[in-house]
Amino acid sequence: MLAGYRLGSRRLDYDAPFLWSSPMITFHQQNEPDVGEPVLINCPACGAKDIASVPSESVDYVKIAYLIPITKLRATTIRCGQCNADIACIAPMAELAGLDAAGIDPLLRFHPTPAARNWSLLGLVTSVIPILGLIIASIAIYHSRGTRGWPASVNMLSIILAVTVTVCGVLLMVMPG
Repeated sequence: MLAGYRLGSRRLDYDAPFLWSSPMITFHQQNEPDVGEPVLINCPACGAKDIASVPSESVDYVKIAYLIPITKLRATTIRCGQCNADIACIAPMAELAGLDAAGIDPLLRFHPTPAARNWSLLGLVTSVIPILGLIIASIAIYHSRGTRGWPASVNMLSIILAVTVTVCGVLLMVMPG
């Protein structure tokens, strides 16, 4: 016989005389994403200019037990026509239809990949090592190109620190005694 069944965080024992469990409550309902007409964007991921890209929007309704609505969550993404990167957009899909690439640029939020974030941290840690820190900081900048947020700031700090340490190290080795 089945010893137990896991439902959420409660364990149901079928051998027990009383079944202690709470009814399953659904807190989230997701609808299929809507795909809009292609728009022109300047892709922050690959750097391409005026690329025809496809926007999509998904609307999630948060409800308790499918009955009591709490809130509506909207997520708009644009898939680049050249590199196929999904780029987050803060505007609804309906507002994108009349905008050109320059008008859409401030609305895009490209998030760095986990590899880019890891390279950023590794670049900051190794930036105090001459030459090696400069190489790793350069790789970190390459991986997180076109992104916004803390990885871009960390990369700028690490490349400045790596260049300073490398130049000081070379000067100390070149200068006589």
